[in-house]
Amino acid sequence: MMSESILEIKDVSKAISKKQIIHNVSLEVKPGEVVGLLGPNGAGKTTILKMIVGFYSVGEGEIYIDGINIASNKEKCLEKIGAIIESPDLYDNMTGLGNLKFCARFYSHVNSSRIQEAVELVGLTKSINQKVKTYSLGMKQRLGIAQAILHEPKLLILDEPTNGLDPEGIYELRNYIHTLTRKGISVLISSHLLSEMQIICDRVAIIQEGKLIDIIKVTTISDLDLSINKVTYQLWDKDSAEKAKKILREHNMKIHINDRDKLITIEINHLSEILKLNNLFHKVKIQFIQVSIQKENLEEKFMDIVKNKAGIQ
Repeated sequence: MMSESILEIKDVSKAISKKQIIHNVSLEVKPGEVVGLLGPNGAGKTTILKMIVGFYSVGEGEIYIDGINIASNKEKCLEKIGAIIESPDLYDNMTGLGNLKFCARFYSHVNSSRIQEAVELVGLTKSINQKVKTYSLGMKQRLGIAQAILHEPKLLILDEPTNGLDPEGIYELRNYIHTLTRKGISVLISSHLLSEMQIICDRVAIIQEGKLIDIIKVTTISDLDLSINKVTYQLWDKDSAEKAKKILREHNMKIHINDRDKLITIEINHLSEILKLNNLFHKVKIQFIQVSIQKENLEEKFMDIVKNKAGIQ
């Protein structure tokens, strides 16, 4: 009988060196789904992933891979998993293709056509014969994914895969991950950055101090009250400050005023709005001395909202 979930974590707890790291976590990942584990560094995300891939034994509870209990048949479960934990294991002085051929030796059924298919899936066809030391960080990440999917697993585990990637690299990674899900591969990703989870995942599981706080659909995150940025203008004189207050209120903008220092802080959603504000001030001859930008910690604010909803202090 086929399981409805590729991954099922049931009431799992884990202690390491007598310290309780994971507390009664339950989670499932369905076929073709991308699920994120979101939490600050030290929340327990990597510990959960290491139990799934068999690096750590399960303390209490059960983990099933495609309906098979990892505690009773670890070898069979690992055949169904591909993983990058912490960073891809690559040889810099070998070519990308050389790395994949070396990895393929561990799987009797992986042939040259399967290697080529994995290369195409992650978009490395043009650079696969270059040495890995010439690769960008994003290319190394994609080569690591190609390694992880060589044996055609049903579940791909990625631990902080966007670390060090620029925005373009993150979007490329998202596109290749979605290509994999269209092939029926499920993906479980850990990250401490909400903005990246929104780009890549279908659902996000919130982990805090080893506890599962909530599981949220990515489509509902945008409904939460999350202010992304604030910009503060120091105005030239009192007259400029008064004119700025008047025009900003006319435009229904959220503002905070410090009259003594002639400071006005404006809440914005995108940094591109600063250019519009500058043009607006210039048009009505409002003079300012300097502009400073504050980027709120989106992840902390998100965590606070989720914990408040769940009634957690």
